[in-house]
Order: sequence, then C-alpha cells, then structure tokens
Amino acid sequence: LQVILPALLEQGHTRQWLKGLVRAWTVAAGHSLDLHSYLLGDQEESENSVNQQVNNNQHARNNALPVAGEGLHAAHQAILQQGGPVGFQPYRRPLNFPLRIFLLIVFMCVTLLTASLVCLTLPVFAGRWLMSFWTGTAKIHELYTAACGLYVCWLTIRAVTVLVAWTPQGRRVIFQKVKEWSLMIMKTLVVAVLLAGVVPLLLGLLFELVIVAPLRVPLDQTPLFYPWQCGHEEHVLLADLRRKWQSLCLPVGQLRALLRLEPCEEKIEWTKFLALGCSALGGSLNSAMKHLCQILTADPEGGPARIPFTTFCYVYRYLASLDTDMAHVDTESYLTTLKESIESRKNGMIGLSDFFVAKRKI
Repeated sequence: LQVILPALLEQGHTRQWLKGLVRAWTVAAGHSLDLHSYLLGDQEESENSVNQQVNNNQHARNNALPVAGEGLHAAHQAILQQGGPVGFQPYRRPLNFPLRIFLLIVFMCVTLLTASLVCLTLPVFAGRWLMSFWTGTAKIHELYTAACGLYVCWLTIRAVTVLVAWTPQGRRVIFQKVKEWSLMIMKTLVVAVLLAGVVPLLLGLLFELVIVAPLRVPLDQTPLFYPWQCGHEEHVLLADLRRKWQSLCLPVGQLRALLRLEPCEEKIEWTKFLALGCSALGGSLNSAMKHLCQILTADPEGGPARIPFTTFCYVYRYLASLDTDMAHVDTESYLTTLKESIESRKNGMIGLSDFFVAKRKI
C-alpha cells in the first residue's frame, strides 16, 4: 500500500480506472442495499446545486476586476481544498439502517478480499503461463512472473480501453490508428535490431578479425568467426579434425584408431565422432553415455546433466551397433524402458540419474 498503490495512482489511466471501479462498486452497493442516498447523495439535487454554484461563480467572475495572479491563486486553493471536508449533506435513511450499514461493511470486506486474491494470483498465473513458453520447466523467481503478468494485464486493459474509446469514431478511424501504430512499432523494432544486434555484432567481428584472430590462430589454419560458429553442421571435415587434434597435442594414433571404427574419406558426422571419443574415455556403454551427457548438457556443472532423449537414443543405438555382443532387441528394450520412465516429465530430457548409478567405494 505504501509503494505500489501510490505508484499506480501516479499514472493517469490507472487512476481513472480505479475511480471508475470504486464508483461502479458504490453504485452497485447503494442500489442493492438501498443506500444510494447515503453513499452518493441525491444526484439530481447535487447536480442542480453544482450547476447553480458554477453559474454564480461564473457571474461573479465576469463582474470582478482582474487581479494579477488570480488564476494561479485559484488553482492553488483548488489543489489545497481538493480533499477537505465538504460539510454535512442530508440523506435518506431507509428502514433497518444499522443493519444495512453492517451489511455494507461486510460487502466491503468481501470485495477487498476478492480483489486482493485476484490481484495476487492473476498476474502470477499469467506470468507463469507466458514465461513457460521460452523457459520450459526451469524454475523462475515469482517476482519476474508477477512483473510480467502485471504488465501484460495492464497492457490488455489499456488496449481494451483504447478500442472502446475509438469505437464511436468508426471502423475506418480504428483501422487507420492500428495501421499507424503498427508502422511505428515496426520502425522501432528495426532500429532496435540494428542498434542492439547488428552494430554490436559487426563491432565484435571487426575486433575478432583485427586483434583476436592474428594472436590466437596459427598461420597454417583458417579462423572460424562467430557468425559461422553459430551455424549447425552435421559433418566435420577430416582435415579440420586432424588439424584441431594436432593443435591440442593429442596422440595421432588414437585418432586413427577412432576413425577405423567409422571408415570415411573426407568428412565424418560429428555426433558419431563424439560418441567414439566418449567410448574411448569410458570402458562401458553406460560410462560413454555418461561422458556424452556431461559434454552436451546445458545444465550447470554439478547439475543433472540432461540432454534430449532423441540424441541419447541415436548415440546409444550407434555405439550398441559397434558391439557385436549386444543384440538389437536388447538395445530397443532398454531404450523403451528408459522412455517409459521419463515420459511423466513431458520435457523430452534424460539425465544421469535415469540410467547411470555411480559405484560407491567401501
């Protein structure tokens, strides 16, 4: 109440919405409990008195002599006396007036409880639903979901109010406004992409081309810059593979031994080569799959080391086909069992805990 409500009331549209909601609630409560005169007064008499007062003030203002600074003084007085007392206003007391006041207080408490429940749950629910599209099953702090949901709710209400305000002007005016706003949004997006995407990418590419590449890439190798590193290729050239292998000072004989398991002339599928490397690190098939999960996972170090189940099945079938002692039926049966155990998660990921059990040393 001390932070959020004043911040909302500073917005002109939000203040109008709240005033409209309070007035609608007051009118509904007044008519349902027969307290309309007590809550809002007699509308006809109040409107007549206000109009008469406005006419008298206008007549006096026309006859008065102009004084320097009178408009500013009147504005200051209006601001200072805006929330002041207005004196006693007569109202009509219906039958069972104390009981009706008690019911009014109960209705007020129920309304506040319902409004608080909706304001606390609806933005969070909307934020969770929206952020689940790009975060998946990852846990996010409720502050971000609440902020996202609150902004989306405010944007939706604002769009509805704008459409309602434009409806009397006709469909042609609405389409014209939508066209203008869409064009402005597209221009803003183009400028944002250029400033936040293209320009930093070109600056980084220039820095890598002029400074980083001459210092890190040997003369007999071709530098691979960032835009081409992002592209996914299914195969890797054997010449590039041998060059990278030698630059890491790895034994060439081990590379030849791995390539003999997958005969090829110019290029090899990088997934199969990675699987062969993992099999060389681990003595068993499960150990090889463990190293594969630890290399390909996007989870932080020490996490569950999850990878897509489709990738796991592809590598497992490939390594199992190299083992002459393992039957194809056993491989498919094992993968079917794993699939049944992870289907309940509905994310298509498999981790180390699903198939690998570390041996404990006694």
